[in-house]
Amino acid sequence: MKKKASDRILTSVEKKEIKQKKMIALLVILIILSLAFNIVFLLNLEIPYINPNGGYKVYEITKDDQPSVIKRIFKNNSQFKDFTAIVYRNGNNIYYIEKADNMCRFKGDEGWGFKDCDFELAKWDELERILFKYQLEEYDPSNHIDPDGRIQNYKVNRELNLWVGITGYNMEIPDNIDELETFLSDLTNLAKTKWGVNYEEE
Repeated sequence: MKKKASDRILTSVEKKEIKQKKMIALLVILIILSLAFNIVFLLNLEIPYINPNGGYKVYEITKDDQPSVIKRIFKNNSQFKDFTAIVYRNGNNIYYIEKADNMCRFKGDEGWGFKDCDFELAKWDELERILFKYQLEEYDPSNHIDPDGRIQNYKVNRELNLWVGITGYNMEIPDNIDELETFLSDLTNLAKTKWGVNYEEE
């Protein structure tokens, strides 16, 4: 009875070649997976998946506080580079900040009363750096429509307005909104100290 070709004993050279082919195949798979994950994280892609009860849901693989690297590198905010003021609302909190002469004028209301405080221009420069960190976009109602065709309000009642001279722009909420909120909240706390320790009681 003839032995099948596959039953023959492999030489050490052939075994080595098979092992090398398996290693190369594994390496190619790992490279493909690595590229796929890097593309997802660079672009902040949202991955759709099927729900057990039908339909699909979008899953964002990256965190909200880690915006796309691509968005940070490839951006053009020249339309807003000469902005002169911003108004930001989040629930009951309102912040207004403008560039006035050689200073930065801030007004805020976090339930403790509406007061103003002037800061040096370094604060304006810091605000500008935060705002221009990623691509800014004007508010587009077509991006905020639910499955029934109803236009939705701003995400979590947040609203951002930019002013360039006398022109106001209703803006999409930027990717790094938490960083902007922290900056404005810190300014609020600094403004409180201008009016003394009993300021909240006034």
